[in-house]
Amino acid sequence: MKNKARISTLFWGVAMIVVVLFVGSASAQVPIVNYVHAGGPDLEDADVPGSEPGFDKNFSLLAFRYADGSASGTLTDGYAGGGNLGLRARIDCVHVVGNTAWVSGVVTRGRILDADGNPFDIAGYYVRTAVQDNGNGSDPSNPDKISFSAIRSTAPYVCSAMLGAFFDMPRGQVTVR
Repeated sequence: MKNKARISTLFWGVAMIVVVLFVGSASAQVPIVNYVHAGGPDLEDADVPGSEPGFDKNFSLLAFRYADGSASGTLTDGYAGGGNLGLRARIDCVHVVGNTAWVSGVVTRGRILDADGNPFDIAGYYVRTAVQDNGNGSDPSNPDKISFSAIRSTAPYVCSAMLGAFFDMPRGQVTVR
């Protein structure tokens, strides 16, 4: 009887330690303060020649900004023109003002065309883009918006600089929280 009591006490003691460790590690995570998501075909804008439906491939963004100021996420932007063109980037900066988000990061995989039309690798380049959430995306008079993904090789972008012109994304959906 004494051994059963010791085993029971030991069992519940270990169980409580496991629970405390689990809850402690879960509560040690930094809270998310902003969530940014965009997905769908790229822009369609009457002022951008050739941007009719099917003009570009796809645009996908999932990014988080945390209470400690850090950020994470992924941007995928496929380009028209064949040849597996486009980019995938690791987001490391998220800046949100109201319903608009600016993000930037490092291209982990990508190819674009040079001035002569030859594809070249842009892995390691820096990228920035922006998105705007104008509701549920079904209002044709006020569609969600995205900007072009700008890239450069010289220095990281500062996403809080809030750069980027916006274009309609009527067949896509943007969420900024």
